[in-house]
Amino acid sequence: MHVDDIEAALDDRSFPRIEGAFSRLVQWSDRQSVRGVEDAHELGRLLDRVTAALEADAREMPEELVASILARAGVGTWLRDDRTYAAGARTVAARAGAWQTIFVSRF
Repeated sequence: MHVDDIEAALDDRSFPRIEGAFSRLVQWSDRQSVRGVEDAHELGRLLDRVTAALEADAREMPEELVASILARAGVGTWLRDDRTYAAGARTVAARAGAWQTIFVSRF
């Protein structure tokens, strides 16, 4: 996925594509996960915008994405009962610093 694809999905409010961007950003491992970004801070800003766009998305996340969020966010998250994209977005937004640390360390 390219940064321009994420920007277009946000502009179009295309939830399936925003969900895909969320998955890529949350599970980000290296520069190939989201191509075209300038730096780790741009990844953080994109993640902020994507999580805000998903705040009312009631669709259920795939188990792999839930597991990834739980692993990176730590214990005590509300995803154990609510596995919607909205809950995932809230969890990630509340712990955005954890993702920023990952982005910086792997960029």
